[in-house]
Amino acid sequence: MSKGTDDFWQQTGWFFDLYAKLIRDPDSVSSILDEKVAGLASGESAIETGLTLFLVALYGQKSGDMELIRGVRVSDACDQIVRALERATSPFSPDPREVWVLALWAGALRNINLFLKRDDIARVLGGLKNYVYANAIFGNVLVSSTDRKTLGYDVLFCSVPMGLFEPEDLVLVEAVKKLGAPKRIQQASGKEKLLLAWYYCEQGA
Repeated sequence: MSKGTDDFWQQTGWFFDLYAKLIRDPDSVSSILDEKVAGLASGESAIETGLTLFLVALYGQKSGDMELIRGVRVSDACDQIVRALERATSPFSPDPREVWVLALWAGALRNINLFLKRDDIARVLGGLKNYVYANAIFGNVLVSSTDRKTLGYDVLFCSVPMGLFEPEDLVLVEAVKKLGAPKRIQQASGKEKLLLAWYYCEQGA
């Protein structure tokens, strides 16, 4: 794995474990999510906050329980992610941005906003995909960072499960062609292969 993709798995490993449990049995993760939301007040990173928000929204969809979503800590966490997205997509931001992080923040806010209906969230999401098209496409391929230098399996996270790109979007399809090449597959980790398989399932390939 590349360093960038290795960092991706280090930051998201707990998320995928909890996601799988939530899909199977929402009630089994309610106490864990309570603890995660309680931890948002202790200064979690914007990435950790985004991962938690996404799961909270999914839990609300699956269980019908709105208590966490309507809480002050989730509202404050949304404020944090809105600010993070605004900074990340500012023309004055000099640093390259990892596309999976942008997709994470967008997915978390979009799903939460199905319930909260906040205008500021709708506004910050409105131009994000165009921003990615303008800054993270090399040729006709979606790449991993706005510096356009790398392509890793983390771009699949933009589709599954975050939904910033549809599995059929051409720039993602072209990325998958490269990621699915035999030489690339031979070098992929088991987790990367699972993420690719998840994408193929969603695509219906």
